[in-house]
Amino acid sequence: MDAVRYAVVDIETSGLKPHRHRILQIAVVTVADGVIVDEWTSLVRLPWYRRVGPRRVHGLTRRD
Repeated sequence: MDAVRYAVVDIETSGLKPHRHRILQIAVVTVADGVIVDEWTSLVRLPWYRRVGPRRVHGLTRRD
């Protein structure tokens, strides 16, 4: 039987209001039979956007 394979997507944002806050980071982890087989992450560069939201939640700073 083939391995069950799926992707887990995580998106970090500067807040919870879509009209006001922005995406800061995107991550995807591919899992096969409960084992991580691949990972990808990217910071979204928003030089015009100054707020990064609750740093205690996602750990991202403006410098990131």
